[in-house]
Amino acid sequence: MYSLSVLSELSPELVAIISALIWVGFFGLQTLSLGEKSLTVAAILLSILTVIIGYQSNEWRLFVVGLGLGLFVEVVLGLFVRHQHWTNASLFGVPYWLPIVWGIAFVAMRRIGNVIVA
Repeated sequence: MYSLSVLSELSPELVAIISALIWVGFFGLQTLSLGEKSLTVAAILLSILTVIIGYQSNEWRLFVVGLGLGLFVEVVLGLFVRHQHWTNASLFGVPYWLPIVWGIAFVAMRRIGNVIVA
């Protein structure tokens, strides 16, 4: 059986690459024309995978900040300027999955930044 402890022993560089690939890979899923609910489930599963791989102390807080800021940017600032449009978006005019992907991006960018400055 594969132990989660092996995932916590990955190098920071590899963790940063995997995190970035998870984030970018989600946008590849969008090309499959999946529905909003399927993409939301995929975003939740990918966010769990992001947390499992190379989790650092209190990283969940950064995910929550990304989720909240993403929701604010997409909903509130979208009231002033809207460059993107989603049909049948259920969360105040944006898809459910979009703030979740913002949270994944915040965690991925932190991990990449840690590798760059280390």
